[in-house]
Amino acid sequence: MEKTPLRDAFVQRKDRFFLLDKGLINAGFTETLELLEIGCAGGEAAKHLSGKGFIRLTAIDIDGAVLERARECAPGCRFICADACAMPFADKSFDGVFSEAAFAVIPDKANAAAEYARILRSGGRFLLNDFALRKPTAAERRDIQGIPCLEWVQTAADYIEIFRSAGFRTVYQKEEYPELVRIAASLSRRYGVPMKEVGSYIQCAFGNSKYVNEFFKNSEMSYYQIVFEKE
Repeated sequence: MEKTPLRDAFVQRKDRFFLLDKGLINAGFTETLELLEIGCAGGEAAKHLSGKGFIRLTAIDIDGAVLERARECAPGCRFICADACAMPFADKSFDGVFSEAAFAVIPDKANAAAEYARILRSGGRFLLNDFALRKPTAAERRDIQGIPCLEWVQTAADYIEIFRSAGFRTVYQKEEYPELVRIAASLSRRYGVPMKEVGSYIQCAFGNSKYVNEFFKNSEMSYYQIVFEKE
């Protein structure tokens, strides 16, 4: 039997929306706001929010093929194929923006943050749930080339500085290491590999020749929730 693709395994976790629901509260997002999801993948989060009454929701992804699945998953939402660094929206179009494990994958984060500032209204907020490093690991980056969500990951301090430079202030920040544990545990159960070998499994799945487990150990990989407000 063919195993579930890694991206699907990530988004189909039973506890998938625990941190998102927490973030909605921390960001002050309510059903009346005009929201945008960046990096929506198969539309699972959009479907979840629609079920909670968030009907003014737009979602984008750069992968047009995956959006076909998203439209089937959440038919009531608006899905658009777009690059996060060049979005087809007018200035000040949204009250709030959020992304889950979709900011770390962007190489040009400064450009993306500036684009988020452009489309947000004054006082609008960006909710970030994403992988982050506890310390810089430039030497280990060669070991994760081609690994989604990891290749361009930076520290939480880096993210905060990027958004500060784009005109945001940080209103909430918390390390959510248990989320990383939940992700690893889910992948461990899904693929039948020990928790300590999940990194190696990801490495093999993407044909990487280096040592992803060593990267996790040396970089002190973690997960963070940060809320930024446009000044």
